[in-house]
Amino acid sequence: ALDALVSDRAGVPIPFNACITGPHAFTHKAGLHTKAVLQDPRTYETLDPAVFGREREVLVAHHLCGRHSVAHRAEELGISLTDAEIGAATRELKATADRQPVSDGELDALLLRHASREAVS
Repeated sequence: ALDALVSDRAGVPIPFNACITGPHAFTHKAGLHTKAVLQDPRTYETLDPAVFGREREVLVAHHLCGRHSVAHRAEELGISLTDAEIGAATRELKATADRQPVSDGELDALLLRHASREAVS
């Protein structure tokens, strides 16, 4: 991309928070914020990331997550969770993420665990 070429030639890195070209320009993290973006991306994105060859990213594996982003991740994985399971998974994720980093793989395993608890009951 042109921004990367200019950055390389000028020897100046693209700031992480640069509008449109920054690596986190279309990344969403906090609970209410991600809920709004998942319902209607135009809430926080005035520009479509695809126009710039970018993709929207919703970060879930951290202590600021909310139940809607957890439910969205489960849906992406094809995991069906009840509201109670989503709540329990969200609480466990937040508690774990307060103590240590949580990888996406660990998040996915946590969601599978919560889905299988209901199946076993």
